[in-house]
Amino acid sequence: MARHAARPVVVGLTGAQAESVLGAALDLAADLRTSLVAVWVDEGRVRLPPDAQGVVVTVPVDPDAGDPGTTAPAVLADAAARGAAAGVTVSTVVGAGAPAAELARVAEEADARLVVIGARRTGMTGWMHHLVGGTVAGHLAHDQARPVVVVPQDAASAPEGA
Repeated sequence: MARHAARPVVVGLTGAQAESVLGAALDLAADLRTSLVAVWVDEGRVRLPPDAQGVVVTVPVDPDAGDPGTTAPAVLADAAARGAAAGVTVSTVVGAGAPAAELARVAEEADARLVVIGARRTGMTGWMHHLVGGTVAGHLAHDQARPVVVVPQDAASAPEGA
């Protein structure tokens, strides 16, 4: 039986971290007897303000860049399927732009109880992102009022109950 509540858990997913982060978010949503909003953000696109009819459009940052592929649909479809198997109602959102800003926006719109994200990427790429713009966790912790749960990258190998 699916669980419903007024204040869901919001989770930010990327292809590389989706499994462990989603698992932790589903566990929290189940424990809190609430739903989950799974968010995937396309950093290669930006949101434009709504038009006169209220329609929000996203445009590519680089018009010559190719399509980001099927990462978002695959990650979000997996989130919905795993949520159904766990008895947690999952809704999905594809965002555009800066991940922290999009997660904060979705959390605000959903009146989320908390936001779950993965720890920053390791290696040179993660270090460069941190150096240039800070971490998503840091931005969320400082720029919005909801609690932020950061899932370590090796959470899938953590012992039960850790």
